[in-house]
Amino acid sequence: MIGRQPRERERLPSVPRQWPALAVQLYGYESLGLEFATLLVMLRPDLASIREDELVHVEFFEHEILRILRGEAAAAEQARVSALAWWRKLPRTVDRYLEAAALDPYRPALAERILAALERRFHATGLFQKKDETTMTSVKRDQEAGR
Repeated sequence: MIGRQPRERERLPSVPRQWPALAVQLYGYESLGLEFATLLVMLRPDLASIREDELVHVEFFEHEILRILRGEAAAAEQARVSALAWWRKLPRTVDRYLEAAALDPYRPALAERILAALERRFHATGLFQKKDETTMTSVKRDQEAGR
């Protein structure tokens, strides 16, 4: 749709071995997919089934995250630490996903919208417990510094 090919990787990314950390990554990426599917449906309402599928995935992992956070303290802490680590990488990931020239005029607004939606989701589940753990202000500061 935007005339861009996926980037090739020399090796596959590493995957966490512990379920709390893996669940956080899957929840995060599914939530990111839901945000992009929501944007897609604005352009192509005929593709609403993609968004519906993403919503099912997000709800599944949200349930898993809530189960982890209400369970054993060590697993909950691992999930929260993993969420903060994943969050620090998210702005660069979103920027990479929005690299297409066709998105140039919309990139800042789209990135802010996506990051804010994911931040709300992580706060709502309890992955982020305190307002000062991560804020859009810190994300913007990191983006401006080129991190």
